[in-house]
Amino acid sequence: MISICALILTGCSRPNQNENDELSNYSHSNLVEQASQGIEFFQGSFADALTQAEKDGKDVFVYHYSKLGASSVVMQEAVFPLPEIGAYFNERFISYQIDLGERVHPRGPLVIHYDFHLIVDPVYLILDSDGYGIGHAHGRATPKQLISIINRVIGESESTFDTWQEQYDSGERSTEFIQQYLMNAIEDLAFVKRSGETRPDPSTHLVYVTIHKEIADAYFASKSYKDLINETDAYLIMYFNEHAARGEELVEFVLQHYDEFLAVSSEAAMAQFALNATTNALIGAASNGDEEFIEYLEALETYPMKRALEHERARVSESHHFPESIMATWGLDYHQAIGDWERVYEILLTRLEAKGDTVKESDYVLTAIVLMESNNPAHHKKAVEYGKKVHESNLQAPSYAAVYVAALMVAGNQYTADQVSEEYRKRMVPLFNGSVKLKSYEDELSSLLDRIFENKMSDD
Repeated sequence: MISICALILTGCSRPNQNENDELSNYSHSNLVEQASQGIEFFQGSFADALTQAEKDGKDVFVYHYSKLGASSVVMQEAVFPLPEIGAYFNERFISYQIDLGERVHPRGPLVIHYDFHLIVDPVYLILDSDGYGIGHAHGRATPKQLISIINRVIGESESTFDTWQEQYDSGERSTEFIQQYLMNAIEDLAFVKRSGETRPDPSTHLVYVTIHKEIADAYFASKSYKDLINETDAYLIMYFNEHAARGEELVEFVLQHYDEFLAVSSEAAMAQFALNATTNALIGAASNGDEEFIEYLEALETYPMKRALEHERARVSESHHFPESIMATWGLDYHQAIGDWERVYEILLTRLEAKGDTVKESDYVLTAIVLMESNNPAHHKKAVEYGKKVHESNLQAPSYAAVYVAALMVAGNQYTADQVSEEYRKRMVPLFNGSVKLKSYEDELSSLLDRIFENKMSDD
């Protein structure tokens, strides 16, 4: 997640301003002109966006997103391009977007204050033209919900969820009511545990989400699954099952009726749902060495997964949903779990080769550590090679020395390991912080050897 101090965040008190002036400078013709397009995001620096906002007499809408976040993808592809959304946002705001994965500081003329941390995506911030926070919200939303959410952020409307909650608490459980209760709950979830908190406890937000997830699950179970194939229920399924996995009954039903759900949903929502469910299942199967890992991986080449994957490839050049990415990460876990060290070795070297000139010392370190757990002497020799490589790149680094010495010990080169260790100790003695580095070296070497020994014992 992006460093929060490098973001534009809300939390400042807003200078006194006439709240009714927001729409006074805009003509009907301007609204009509912009209604044919979605949100126009400002192209330029954040400082320039503030300047433009001041010039136009608008506030600033800052959108924090993740290219690989399902909700972000759905908002960008299925909601933001809509004419009605463009008409609403382009009339009121200068819109500015920040990719959470790029870790870029949108440098402005001010130090922007904040009072919360971004622990979800997407996040919507509303600032005035001086960069002071007006409010914030987060999460996936339908077009109608998004407008309602932003209206609440800027103070043009208030929550009505208490009324729905009172009816629920009084025992109302009709399917029609629960459906609308959940839709209204989603709007409320956009604000939970964000305002007035320096470091909101993520678990508190998760508890709130879990409560409504349980209600949603009971609602889905109360209906025939075929009756869920409608626009509202499809949206509820995607929202409350974003972290579901293949094998779950409702997930499998949606995938079996992919085209029918696609008719009442969007390509982006369906693709993200299918890919997330498959990747979530793959992760669980990999760590357990379950053969379902291979089954779900192969399923990516069949319909509807193949369609979802093609949509993802058209959208981004790299994704954790791609088979090659899955094999390079969780595939490594799977083959480790089943003890297929030849395949592990092949995956590790392929990963290094793919990085080319961008390979880092940390890549060699991780590769060496994994290979130390193998039962193949040739793999131990390669671990020694990489351990020596990183150690010689920085003779003072405790972690690099620990990896090299551990690799030598695992390979049976105890004499050389003792020499390298002694040389490292001597090198650290005259340094100002040498004792600290020596302590770190000892701790890391001990931890590394314990881990390798434990894993080898479990394999046996």
